[in-house]
Amino acid sequence: MGISNGSKPTKDDLPRESPTQDHLIFAIAGVYLASSRIGNGKDQKSRIRVNYVSKTFIIYSLIDSEITPEAMKAIETFEQPFEKFSHQLAELPADIKKQLCEHIMHAPRHNCSHCSENT
Repeated sequence: MGISNGSKPTKDDLPRESPTQDHLIFAIAGVYLASSRIGNGKDQKSRIRVNYVSKTFIIYSLIDSEITPEAMKAIETFEQPFEKFSHQLAELPADIKKQLCEHIMHAPRHNCSHCSENT
């Protein structure tokens, strides 16, 4: 907290850093793991409404009723690039795909193409 004289504070001139490979893997895995928990758990009845979904973005909110089949389908569609390493994930090197798979392999609905190829 600080006292302002009405002007905005100066911008910190910190150099932009590229994310490390580990940060990239943990970030991608985190998105998939969070979406894969929807509809899973003790009661298998997540109480969410999908407000917006695209190939790379999902917004949902908590509601009082159970998740609809349409919302579940939207979530499954959102998860497909993670499972098939398609869209933006198709360009990842094989070693990153393997490490990513190792992080998400215990997710409830995990069935990626990397696991299928190596079984």
